Amino acid sequence: MFHHKSVKQNGESLLIKMKKLSIMLAILTSTTLVLPICASAEEAAQEEESTASESTEATPADEAGGEGANAVFTLDKVTVTGNRIEKKVYDTSADITVVGRTEIENMHLKTIDDALRTVPGVQFLDYGANLHLNKSGIRINGSNDVVILVDGVRVSDFRGAKQSGYAMTSVTRNMDSIERIEVLRGSPGVLYGSSAKGGVINIITRKDFANKTTISAAKGSYGLGEFSLGSQGKIGKLGYQFHYNTYTIGDTKDAKGFVWTGDTDQRVFGTSLNYRPNEKHLLSMRHGYSRMDFGDIYDPWYRQHIFDGIEYSRDLTLSHDFKISDRWANKMTYRRNFSLSRAHMIQGAWTYRNFWDNSYKNTFFSEQISYTSPKYEAVAGLDYSKGRDMKWRSYSTWPPTVSYRWQPIMENYSFYFNNTWHVNPKLSLEAGVRHDRPQRVEKGVVPRDATPDPHTVTSAKITFNPTKKDTIYAGRSEFFILPSMTQLYDTNFGNEQLLPAEGHGIELGYIRKFSDTNALTINFWDRRDKTTVGYASSGAYRNFKDERATGWNAQWDYQVNPKLKTFVSWARIDQMDVSGDNFTRGYRPKDVFNFGINYNHKKWDVTLDARYFIRQDYVWTRPYPNFPSDEYVVANMAFNYNVNKHQKVYLKVNNVFNQHWAEHTEVMHRANSEGMFYTMPGRNFKIGMEYQFH
Repeated sequence: MFHHKSVKQNGESLLIKMKKLSIMLAILTSTTLVLPICASAEEAAQEEESTASESTEATPADEAGGEGANAVFTLDKVTVTGNRIEKKVYDTSADITVVGRTEIENMHLKTIDDALRTVPGVQFLDYGANLHLNKSGIRINGSNDVVILVDGVRVSDFRGAKQSGYAMTSVTRNMDSIERIEVLRGSPGVLYGSSAKGGVINIITRKDFANKTTISAAKGSYGLGEFSLGSQGKIGKLGYQFHYNTYTIGDTKDAKGFVWTGDTDQRVFGTSLNYRPNEKHLLSMRHGYSRMDFGDIYDPWYRQHIFDGIEYSRDLTLSHDFKISDRWANKMTYRRNFSLSRAHMIQGAWTYRNFWDNSYKNTFFSEQISYTSPKYEAVAGLDYSKGRDMKWRSYSTWPPTVSYRWQPIMENYSFYFNNTWHVNPKLSLEAGVRHDRPQRVEKGVVPRDATPDPHTVTSAKITFNPTKKDTIYAGRSEFFILPSMTQLYDTNFGNEQLLPAEGHGIELGYIRKFSDTNALTINFWDRRDKTTVGYASSGAYRNFKDERATGWNAQWDYQVNPKLKTFVSWARIDQMDVSGDNFTRGYRPKDVFNFGINYNHKKWDVTLDARYFIRQDYVWTRPYPNFPSDEYVVANMAFNYNVNKHQKVYLKVNNVFNQHWAEHTEVMHRANSEGMFYTMPGRNFKIGMEYQFH
């Protein structure tokens, strides 16, 4: 009943593949040709209307005080992730991509995953359909050791090696509160600490609130339902934002009609307050709540029925930004959050209560001071983090037999200092150091002698600007990753003798600004692990040696004219000698190409984005296909029509070509498993309407 027929496309001819790409290019061409013709007809019909009235009619984005309809892929975005000092993206000597507020709105990106799939160098291992809602993992440059930040401060810690790409917070479930998403590829261990091996994802929240209230609703395939209500504004020196949204989806189908059962209901609520007494101070408070209930999910490959699942999180953030002078600035942040993930399972005649049951409390404090001048920049700070596993555990000693109950708790104090010297207009030197002092505390029992040693990492970079349009940089940075509480303490697979993972990364980058609307970035990277953490053949965690990975990322952004913008990117991974990780066994892409094009004119805004995936050569394989396809194109289109300055209707079509594809498979892990893929949804759509009150 649940047998999944393999539709492997190894024998697909080059002609068929070229036809698929031709269709995509045809859509791109039609976007740039047909819409201008329609627009011209509309202009002719309105020839007698006053051009002045046209110029005063603002789009919803303009009314919101945002980037506006003509700013989808502009080059003037700012970033704070490169060296913790705000700069324009192409003035930062780092491999960074920014997904702005306008992309989020016009492309109807409803999750962090949606946004990151447009970014080069980011990979996913989704379990497909309903399962992907709860099992998604993020990798940058092939590594799932990724730091996820909100406004520069962590949302989770002590997740351990190869685990930090999984994070749950109310902010990641609500795009209404996000201004932009910054992705830094590389190993910035000095600036961001443990787990900053593959890269950093920094979610920047909205802080300037124009007066408006927005209501939107959408319906779509698979019983999809979306609703959001948000209100923001200013009362004197106080800015406020409130948002509430819901998301529901039922059974889904892949491109071949295979049904993945499931029922998901998500609710997200949040509030933000900003108080600006004067130009030097900004006091902020943000509170978020997220709950996702899921069930009726059947995994046919393991014959498991998941029910009564819940993922819950709540968080509170307080911050103070202080502009001491034109050169000095200070930022202090306090954050605490709680997350819970739990579900029950039926397998055969057995029922497993709390099949998985994880809950954590985290507390973070960050104090940062920065100095900027034409000749010198410096950032120094203190980071404190505390993680508590809310599950009480037990163990026994023998002989004599003594039983203990205890609760794992970990703390870490970090100090960092990063300097940049602008030797002359063409040459800059950068160096940094970070010192961490982790501690393990076990509530309820005397701590055992297994506290990790203090750790120090360094970084260095040189930047050369041969012309005003060209930037060349090269750097070396070290990283380390503290073992997680699960990796240390798990009853079945934990190993209290685990050492932190550590290594270093080397990068060589080039940035070319052809003009203010045309730029190219290229980054070559080489990452080497001295020690890492992975699974032994027994399933237990252990340390491994000498992991290495190399690759490059390239991206070209071009705003052709005020109405047409496009981008193309290419990410390549050559990963070798990866022990304790299945990523090289068919999951890893060899090449990934991303394409995007946006056209807007008057009331219309149309965007197409696509990802072309080419899988690595297998390290080993079954006699039958491991995935539905080793090369595939997944394209999405969004159509927006601004009825007036208050109302917008939109259509979003995902997987336009109805591609049969998967990011996770069971074939790699068991015999007689032909066709056991966790396939992603086939072609699907949603149609919605948004209304704004001012």
